[in-house]
Amino acid sequence: RPGYQVTFISTKPSPAGTQVGTTQEGDSLKHAQQWIAASYGNSIEEAMMKFTVRSPRYAYLEHNRIIVFGVELSKQGTSELVDYLLRKRELRLRNYIVVADKDSMHVLSAMPEFESTFAQEIVSIIERGSYDSNYLSYTLLNNFAGEMVTSGQDPWAPVLSVIKADERKTEKPKIAPIINRAAIFREDRLAGILDNDETQAFYIMKNLSHTGSVKSWTNEGKVLQMTYNEAKVKRRLVKKEDKASVHYEVNIKGLLHETNEKKELTTQKLDEYETAFEEEVKKNIYRMIDSCRNKGSDVLGIGRFIHSRDKKLWDSYKSDWYRYYSEIPINVDVKVDIMGNENTIKIISPNKEG
Repeated sequence: RPGYQVTFISTKPSPAGTQVGTTQEGDSLKHAQQWIAASYGNSIEEAMMKFTVRSPRYAYLEHNRIIVFGVELSKQGTSELVDYLLRKRELRLRNYIVVADKDSMHVLSAMPEFESTFAQEIVSIIERGSYDSNYLSYTLLNNFAGEMVTSGQDPWAPVLSVIKADERKTEKPKIAPIINRAAIFREDRLAGILDNDETQAFYIMKNLSHTGSVKSWTNEGKVLQMTYNEAKVKRRLVKKEDKASVHYEVNIKGLLHETNEKKELTTQKLDEYETAFEEEVKKNIYRMIDSCRNKGSDVLGIGRFIHSRDKKLWDSYKSDWYRYYSEIPINVDVKVDIMGNENTIKIISPNKEG
């Protein structure tokens, strides 16, 4: 089979979509009918030309909003694809980049749950988050390309997966799109995929996570959960003689969302809960850092940070950067401030006194 498969998903201007409800005027409300087609070629341009010949309409790239990299192509290298996309003058550089965790045709066959088209569904998840992850961020084509060619900085992209959307129906369950992980690259090649907790830690460390939730446990094993609306990170380069380390300070503020405590919170309990959340966040951050190092991906931009702070030091590292990257100490301090209790309503109990 030729080297490239190009898959397009578009919306047919047709009233033949699946009915999903009715309007206030009594007219039927239908999902837009999606059209998925693929073509193959020894080059991306050849695959595009074959698609144009087969397609009943021209592929107008100015309307394109999302570019999905297949997982196999991502492993082999994306430089040729990115170079091609950057040269397409009609393609907007602010297209979203996502990586499909399986075959692209399988992923693109998912049906939107809340929006009328697949593209609108993905854009909504990227920009607003979803029920599974409310700390999502995104990568644009121009950002991905810039990080791919920057020394000491590797690119990343959200991972697009599909899940079964409705198991209760007797008909075959639909599959719906979901984004809750991040793909990390080494230069132009996919190095690995972070899990959900590692992805949240990654977004926090990149100063990309402004809202989210953290789950932990008390000393007695009781469940704790907080929602945060502020996560700020500062980092500094620490040098001692000819050695260097990078130090991160993570500050998170939020509200206590769930506890099994029926008593009023004391200062001592609050301190205990903050410590529990700090340990949980720090554990996930260090696990994420180890995962990135083991996969040989500097998506945190440690090298670029050293370059910006001490060019002479960076010049001594850059010829063998990935070896130094695996050895440089990265220290993380986490400070969690619980600003209040989100559950302000008192627990309901029967009035024995009538």
